[in-house]
Amino acid sequence: MHYRIAICDDEPAALAALARMLARELERAGLSAEVAPFSGAEALCEAMRETPFDALFLDIDMPGMDGIALADELRARGDATPIVFLSAREERVFETFRIAPLRFVRKSHVQSDLPEAVRAVAAQLRAVASRVRLPLLTPEGMARVPVDEIMWAESFGKRQTLVMTGGTLEVRHTLRELCEKLEPHGFLQVHRCYVVSCRYIFSIEPGRLIMDDRREIPISRYRLAACKEAFRRSICHGLDAAEHRTQGDL
Repeated sequence: MHYRIAICDDEPAALAALARMLARELERAGLSAEVAPFSGAEALCEAMRETPFDALFLDIDMPGMDGIALADELRARGDATPIVFLSAREERVFETFRIAPLRFVRKSHVQSDLPEAVRAVAAQLRAVASRVRLPLLTPEGMARVPVDEIMWAESFGKRQTLVMTGGTLEVRHTLRELCEKLEPHGFLQVHRCYVVSCRYIFSIEPGRLIMDDRREIPISRYRLAACKEAFRRSICHGLDAAEHRTQGDL
């Protein structure tokens, strides 16, 4: 798998040196990766509206939008891209806790801190490689959304929303487009306004679905049979996977 990693620093000499070091450490970590350098947070933020990155290395102290402000904006739009902060001011590490960065690289200790940070990034990227993430357009730009966190998609008027395990995310796609993207991953359209993940269905009752969080979703009569069959397959798949894990533990 080939990854795209962005590094952002407003000092040209530091940016060039850090980008070279980062590329070298990524290779040592066994990752096939392209390093994209950015001299400002605004430029990186704009680029991420079109094309997401797999990890971000952000200098904290930059004029205008700094690294923390960029991270805040990305998290606010639902972007969970792993972030590593870089700074010559170690006291600013406390300002980053709310963002939950993967690592904090001290520029005064970059030779020791950066390799460890890259190993942490590599471990996380490998851990999530098996998770399917769909690139979806949101009001703030493109985001890579973990499919296994989507419980259902709903459409009201011109607004389409993903209801996820950790909240909601508005997307700029029609429900038909969402259905086409989600159906290969165990989703089913059960109503003209709803596409649901079978894994989050708790039970099926006349005229409605009960989801795992006990919220109810209407189901069309003519979609009931297909929904029951998809739900049955989902349960059987879960039981088969559990049995396989149990046998592997014996």
